[in-house]
Amino acid sequence: MSDAVCVITEDEHFSSVRKSKESNPNLKSIIIVGEAREGCHSFHEMVKADTFGVEFFKGSSVDTTEQLALLPFSSGTTGKIKFSK
Repeated sequence: MSDAVCVITEDEHFSSVRKSKESNPNLKSIIIVGEAREGCHSFHEMVKADTFGVEFFKGSSVDTTEQLALLPFSSGTTGKIKFSK
């Protein structure tokens, strides 16, 4: 089981991520890149939000040797790249 608290996903993977949220109590938020869906945050709407007056997390209070802020995950590529001369 993952200790992730947030997942950023594309529309095509939303159903799988939502299903995994049911079995992962740590997962609090899903951010979707694409059309907004019920039960998630829209990345595109978040980018447009006015942040005036918002107090952001101060990085200096984080012990980066002990706390993980972001762990990108990718399944990698599914094909070979061919270069032509």
